[in-house]
Amino acid sequence: GIVHGAGVNRPQRCEHAEFDATAREVAIKVNGFAYQVAACDPANLKAIVAMTSVIGVTGMQGNSWYGYANETLDLALRRLSLPHCTKIAIAFSVWSEVGTGARLGADRALQSHGIDPVSPKQGAERFVQIMGYQHPDQQVIVMSRMGRAEVFIGDVDKGVVEARQCSINFIDKVTQ
Repeated sequence: GIVHGAGVNRPQRCEHAEFDATAREVAIKVNGFAYQVAACDPANLKAIVAMTSVIGVTGMQGNSWYGYANETLDLALRRLSLPHCTKIAIAFSVWSEVGTGARLGADRALQSHGIDPVSPKQGAERFVQIMGYQHPDQQVIVMSRMGRAEVFIGDVDKGVVEARQCSINFIDKVTQ
């Protein structure tokens, strides 16, 4: 099986993003996954797990490309035609002590909004629990208390639908 969790987050506003840096940020998450899948014999794959971020589900100010990369990975996983293979994206909230969020100080910043980080013990236990049973869903979100999450979660609108279509178009181009 495959467990893919590589990713880079360089928080910044969209208008400050440079194309090459943005392309690398997305490629680590999306192309890395595609390379892993291509290196395996599809007949032998029993499970594929994509470790994504809740930012790809909810969005977060200043993290648009990281969110895009994680949502695109989730969509790429869903589009794989491997009916014999369990496919699941686990969208984690920020972790304490380890990971990108902790290195960037996001765990402490989010706590000021009432959003508790997932401890390494909680995250590992939840991963094992999720892998222990079949899922009717292809995406599971793992988080602690979300507090004032409305600070980060907006209504689904035309822009979100257009962004999702953009992700699908991107996947179609890189998989042709």
